[in-house]
Amino acid sequence: MEKLKIVFFVNKIHSINTILGFLIAFIFFLLILFKKKINFKGKLVFFFPFFVSFLATVGSLFYSEYAGYNPCKLCWFQRIFMYPQPLLFLIASFLNDKKVFNYSLVLSTFGLVIAFYHYLLQFGLVKSNDCAAVGYSVSCVKQFVAEFGFVTIPLMAASAFLLLILYSLLVLKNKIK
Repeated sequence: MEKLKIVFFVNKIHSINTILGFLIAFIFFLLILFKKKINFKGKLVFFFPFFVSFLATVGSLFYSEYAGYNPCKLCWFQRIFMYPQPLLFLIASFLNDKKVFNYSLVLSTFGLVIAFYHYLLQFGLVKSNDCAAVGYSVSCVKQFVAEFGFVTIPLMAASAFLLLILYSLLVLKNKIK
């Protein structure tokens, strides 16, 4: 019973973070759209994307390893594009290497496309063969989490990928030294 309470609590926290993530992404979008300059100080430029990618990685591991939600085929593909990013940002912060934002942009774009497709698949807005039909995965349409009626695990991933994309664009547009 205690485990269920923890999972329920984490679901709420991640769902609220997802909604906040989309609000922050909208602010980033407006900053890019209106060409606002942002002054980042030194290595702090790496903190936000490290935090977002680390939280997304730990969150997915929580769901599979603690909550016992088996990842589907599409979840694995999303993980492939998210899991390297905390390490990349950590290394880049030590080397002060801003090229990491180019790499994150590519990884996150692929991840966002998969996460968004997965989200649409879960709500029946696109049709596809069931992932479980191949025999080695749970169904991609299964919703382990559906907080507030619309926040699922793929939407959580999509918000993290979108944040990383827009933040990377913001940094690259500002040509931070």
